[in-house]
Amino acid sequence: MKYLIFTLAALGVLPASVLLMHSRRLLWLMPLVILPTLLLFDNTAINFFSHELYRGTSRGMEVSLVYLVSLAMLGALLLRHSRLNPFPYCGLTIYVVYFLLCLPSVLNADNKLFAFFEIWKMTMIYLVGLTVYHYLAFTRGDTRALYAALALITVLIFLSCIWQHVTGYYQIRSYFPHQNSLAMFMSPLGTLFLSRFLNERHRRTSLLALLLCAFASATLFRTYSRGAIACYPIGCAITACASITLNWKAWKLVRLSALAAIALCGIAVMTPRIVERFIHAPESSAGTRVRLATVALNMIEDNPIFGVGINNWGIKVNPPYPYAILNDDAATAFSRGEDVKDGIVETIYLLTAAECGLPALAALLTLFLSHAWLAVTACRPLRHTPQFFWAPGLLGGFIAIYVQSVLEWVLKQQVNFIELIIFFSVIGYLKKNAKRLQTPPAAPSPSAPATEAAT
Repeated sequence: MKYLIFTLAALGVLPASVLLMHSRRLLWLMPLVILPTLLLFDNTAINFFSHELYRGTSRGMEVSLVYLVSLAMLGALLLRHSRLNPFPYCGLTIYVVYFLLCLPSVLNADNKLFAFFEIWKMTMIYLVGLTVYHYLAFTRGDTRALYAALALITVLIFLSCIWQHVTGYYQIRSYFPHQNSLAMFMSPLGTLFLSRFLNERHRRTSLLALLLCAFASATLFRTYSRGAIACYPIGCAITACASITLNWKAWKLVRLSALAAIALCGIAVMTPRIVERFIHAPESSAGTRVRLATVALNMIEDNPIFGVGINNWGIKVNPPYPYAILNDDAATAFSRGEDVKDGIVETIYLLTAAECGLPALAALLTLFLSHAWLAVTACRPLRHTPQFFWAPGLLGGFIAIYVQSVLEWVLKQQVNFIELIIFFSVIGYLKKNAKRLQTPPAAPSPSAPATEAAT
């Protein structure tokens, strides 16, 4: 039945594109469909060639409703404009370079099918980023529907977390596969709403942003994810500093002071459980992280250019491969049993270098740092526009994700990277078109003329 429903949905992509092409307002509202669908990613996905027991970053060729909706939107935009730019700004071009540098690692992959799973995932993520950028080009930078969709999913996640809290979950995870995934997803949302609260002059809108920031922050801290709890305050501090220093208004200090008082009260309530989480964490956790990092370094030393094979970590971390046999000296050397199934190294950076090589890692770092720089440089040209809050908000969110990725690999999970690529496309469009955004965009109407394609 699931495959039948998926087939009908896939067949509906082209008719949906035609419908969206003729309905400007419906196309404008599509973020309210595509973003909440992220929360149902696993429930709406068909996993072709599935290997659910494999311990890797991709376990099948997943096609989710998120991808189908993105394809329908992209098709509608293509039908309206006859052509779309596949490299609309430098950030997506860097992503393509990163993708291409990962491809040679397939040569070293023992299981080419598993490698294809990750390549397929990266392709679909690019599709989502391309769709979001051209959607913003179609709306001339109107982010209201996008912001409303982010607010909606924040409320939905918060409500699901309340339910899990009431029903006795120790570490809540909401719709996500792991509590660390949820925590990372909430980091840029919290900093974005914080930025809207600090930079929005309209009192009702700013208070709503404050409430949403409280929802995102409470959800993140309630996961008890140590990495996120340590990194999120860094992102919030960067957002607050950028909001105040790059667009100075005295009243922002008043709001920031009030927010700090509220935050201290909330942290005081949760401090006992947070301290317990850090103090009573299993001692084996740190040892496992160090051991897996050593395995990754062994893989990098053996294959520094092409790596051991994209999405093949789960194979090569185990016997008979030599990477996990530690040979410091004869007294400490040991070999593990044949039935051991090790986990994934707890940092996306070592994982990328081990699987795909150092050039791919360099491209990934360039991708991350370039978008952080876009957010920094977008602050000044956007400071007299209604879109200013996006730049400091996403800057803090990016830094929180990047630092957390030093400690965890969950950014490799599709939902988290899709969220990141969406925000990449937003800041990429806003920076490139800052001069066109000096006046607020008009609300779209069904009879409004079509806009030009993005160049």
